[in-house]
Amino acid sequence: GATLTSFDNRKSVAFEFIQMPNNSMLLLPPQNEADNIPMYHISLEMNCFMPNAWVTTVRRGESTDGPYIGEFE
Repeated sequence: GATLTSFDNRKSVAFEFIQMPNNSMLLLPPQNEADNIPMYHISLEMNCFMPNAWVTTVRRGESTDGPYIGEFE
């Protein structure tokens, strides 16, 4: 998967993206964290009314049933 690194004044934190089936991915916490449960489920779907537009949806947790965070097109 890909790695996202976030920097602040105290330390750097590396998150990992894991590709999943059906146009989705998981954002995993840093590898040194005791809790390795996926933090967010990110999915991508085509807008059927505008085939050139895609909707990205973010949910907390590891599945499409997690609490809804938001979406953008």
